[in-house]
Amino acid sequence: MTKRIPEPFRIVFGLVRPLMPDVAIRPVIGSREIEEAHRKDERVFAATVTYQGRPNVFEVHFAKDFERLAPGFQFGITIHELGHLVALHLHDNHEESAADLSVLGHWGIPLEHVSRLNLQFITSDLIDTLYRVYEQGGTLDDIQWASTMDESSRRRLLNVDPYER
Repeated sequence: MTKRIPEPFRIVFGLVRPLMPDVAIRPVIGSREIEEAHRKDERVFAATVTYQGRPNVFEVHFAKDFERLAPGFQFGITIHELGHLVALHLHDNHEESAADLSVLGHWGIPLEHVSRLNLQFITSDLIDTLYRVYEQGGTLDDIQWASTMDESSRRRLLNVDPYER
C-alpha cells in the first residue's frame, strides 16, 4: 500500500486549511474500506468520513487506483471530497449531491461530470490556477472561478477514459 499523499489533496486542502482552522483533515491511502468500495463500484475513488465520530476531524480515503487517473479527474474528485467535508462540517449533510453543491455554493467551483464513469473533473487551466494560488500562499477564497468548458468539449469528454493521461 502506497503512503504517498496525492498531489491534489496537498494542493486543494492546503488552499482550504487556513479557511477552516478548527478542522483537522488527513488523507488515508488504500484503506480496506475504500478498496472494497472501489471493487464494488468502479466510480468510487475516494470517500470523506468523520474520524471516530469527532465533528472537526475528517479523513479522506483514496483508493490506490486514484493515482492512475488523469489530473483533471484527480483534482475534480478531490474537490468533490472537499465538498463532502464542507457539507458534513457546516450542514451535517451526508447526501452525495450536497458535495458538489457545497463547493459551488461556498467557492463557486464548477465541477464537470464527464467520462464513461461520470466522474468529477476540472480543466487544466483551473488546475494551473490552483497551483499558482497555492504557490503564492493564497486560499480558495482568492480564486475567481468560471467554467471554461464549452458544450462541445463537454460532449467530447463524456466517453473519455479517465485513466488516459
